[in-house]
Amino acid sequence: PLIRGTLVTAIGLSLLIAVGLWLLAPVLGERVYPQLEGFTEGLRWMVLALPAMAIMTVSLAATKIQQRMEFDVLVEGFLVPAGLIAACVWAWSTETGLVALAQGYAAAYALGALASLLSVSKDYSLARVFSSSGTYEPGFRDVHRFAVPHSLKQTLNQYQTRVDVLLLGAFGTASTLVAFYSAGSLIATLVREVRMVFSRAIGPVLARYHAVGDRAAMDALVNRLSRLSFTIALPIGLAVGIFRGELLQLVDPSFNMDSDFFVLLLVSPLASCAIGFMGNTLTYTGHTTVGLFNVMGATALNLVLNVLWIPPYGLLGAAMATALTALAFQFVQTVQVRRLEGVILRWRDIRYPVLAGVLPVALWLALEFEGVLSSFLLRLAAALGLLALYTLGLRITGLPEFPLRKR
Repeated sequence: PLIRGTLVTAIGLSLLIAVGLWLLAPVLGERVYPQLEGFTEGLRWMVLALPAMAIMTVSLAATKIQQRMEFDVLVEGFLVPAGLIAACVWAWSTETGLVALAQGYAAAYALGALASLLSVSKDYSLARVFSSSGTYEPGFRDVHRFAVPHSLKQTLNQYQTRVDVLLLGAFGTASTLVAFYSAGSLIATLVREVRMVFSRAIGPVLARYHAVGDRAAMDALVNRLSRLSFTIALPIGLAVGIFRGELLQLVDPSFNMDSDFFVLLLVSPLASCAIGFMGNTLTYTGHTTVGLFNVMGATALNLVLNVLWIPPYGLLGAAMATALTALAFQFVQTVQVRRLEGVILRWRDIRYPVLAGVLPVALWLALEFEGVLSSFLLRLAAALGLLALYTLGLRITGLPEFPLRKR
């Protein structure tokens, strides 16, 4: 009954949003995006994916309760992305444009919803889940108390992480530069996916530890995952920073402009990988309202800093505002989790990648400042050398997960 009630709520809300967007599609197409051919029809196809997303999200959450993480990886990590890639290839090869892309988008999520329901059937009776008999579980109201602030937080967070791009346009920055900055922002954000891999699995485990009051296990888990996440993310961030020019020109060959702002854009995803699990802890111990207020504060700070720094500093000002907001946001979450749950991010547990990474990062920044990395071969040599130095640093500092560490 609890799963059924959650599904009904999620599908109902998604249908309300879908109907609203369906009706607004012509207005948006005519007044906001008149230059995009097929926008109205494409948007209407895409809104059909919303109920499918609701089904997929709730169904996969139900499998996580049983600590069956393989279904989430299979459906959300492989099946849906594969479907989206196939849709892109199809739309590109047939030159059918935005509408075909939107149809493929809807089809990919419909496939994901079907697969997620099949996943649920491995641990639950679908007949009982969709049966109209029975009553709601007493915990259903608790689900609402958790989910409503969390959903609002996630929605607002999507906005606040793009405030810089929106305000660059609002302050009259050339569209080419806005696109250049936006591409850089999206590329830098991909570094955060290292943490997201672990985040998919950590939720139900944290909730179980919280339910039984095992603070020590929760503390150990968060510290170890923070160490692992940052250990992996730091060299990836370093490589992305070194080869940012090549990556940006893959998006558009004309993106060969000064990209110093990109270095600051790496601060947010790296901070997320280092201490972002404190946010997961805040969420999965039930403090979603606190998380919502955190995002509201981050949005306000990001907005103010961008307004102050974009006019004088342009792209660099937007990147500075984003970096400072991210650091403040992560710091506040860390303090809150310590006070609310007693979970502490300990230096002795996370020091290894920090100590190993100080010298490689400092050398990279020095090479950038001196303009030494002027060719691809020099950048490749620097990347390999700094990676070797980082690996040596992990070995010297005694990273517990280091494969060659002496036992």
